[in-house]
Amino acid sequence: MRTPSLIMRLSFVLGMIFRQEIVMDSLTVPPSLDNPMYTPLKYIQQRRVQRKQISGPDERIHNLFRGFLFLPNMKKLNSQIVAKRHVSVLPEMEVAPYNDWMTTHPQFCPSCLTIHAFSYRKHPQSCIKLNTNGPRRLRDLSLSDIWKNDAQVLVVGHKNLMYQPPLLKNTFINISSSDMWDYAVPTSANAIFTNCVRHETSLIARINQVIQLVGPSCFKPILVEFYEHGGYPESHVALHLAGFAHAVRHCQESYMGPIVVVIPPVVPDDRDTPTTYITKKTKLSQIQNYGHLVGNALGVPIIHMPIQATEYLATGESMHYHFWSPEPLFTSRGNVTREFQLRLHVWFDLFAKTIYQGIEKPTNPNMLLQ
Repeated sequence: MRTPSLIMRLSFVLGMIFRQEIVMDSLTVPPSLDNPMYTPLKYIQQRRVQRKQISGPDERIHNLFRGFLFLPNMKKLNSQIVAKRHVSVLPEMEVAPYNDWMTTHPQFCPSCLTIHAFSYRKHPQSCIKLNTNGPRRLRDLSLSDIWKNDAQVLVVGHKNLMYQPPLLKNTFINISSSDMWDYAVPTSANAIFTNCVRHETSLIARINQVIQLVGPSCFKPILVEFYEHGGYPESHVALHLAGFAHAVRHCQESYMGPIVVVIPPVVPDDRDTPTTYITKKTKLSQIQNYGHLVGNALGVPIIHMPIQATEYLATGESMHYHFWSPEPLFTSRGNVTREFQLRLHVWFDLFAKTIYQGIEKPTNPNMLLQ
């Protein structure tokens, strides 16, 4: 079986990224990044789920390259969402300024600190509960297994996914933390395997804690929020992505379910101005494209959430998505609104429906693979 050279693939990707004249997007996969592992991995996965005998080399390949199995479905998810986007004629209204006079408006929402647009459609998000789905502690979850019956996905968020849609509280298990879990940022593609940070405050240790919680033979997806490492401020963000993905890939070797890196939306804080917020979104659009390529190079699914406008036409008009409503996402005080949580909810739901499409998995949701 022809296995891919990850160093060569990453070298190709970094060469593309560092050449500024090359235009990239989050959909195109260059021929040099084809996926030779998908078909054999799908076959091995099927045999493993059906508890049929697997040879030692096949088992080793399945462990080392399992992430390649889920790359096509992440591209499919992105394509399905993009196929429904449209050019908006409305001005962007993502950040709503707050003024004291707004409290007297009949449609002022004290939970979101903004004036909600009038709509005949009942909004599924209860504003009063927007920030109730905060992180759960691993120590608490380890006390009982009952929560696993309804759990579909485990979300290892960081700062921007700290609070998640309240209606998904029991199905998308929020295991977020604002701690900066350590991971190595390589200086080049050749250095990707020379250093792997595994100490107790490392990203690998954190993900392994989650794997230990559910068991390495569990098939439930784990979403991990990407963040840049504060200890490498001079390194290109593509190298941060490579180091982060390498840590995830290391954990994937010992976990049967998919581990997916998610590039989160930009959440402004109360110090942001309209200019700094736009600057953050511009960088986010670049990270989305870089992550797409790095993920395909290393066989680690990396996908972004289309929560805010980061794509524009040459005329300056922004691209919007079918599940967006023209409401603010944030207030100038830095808190999220019901629309932000609704967009997260829709994306989470689409992710859960797509990740295993066409891929064998146990029919019993509580069944663990041996």
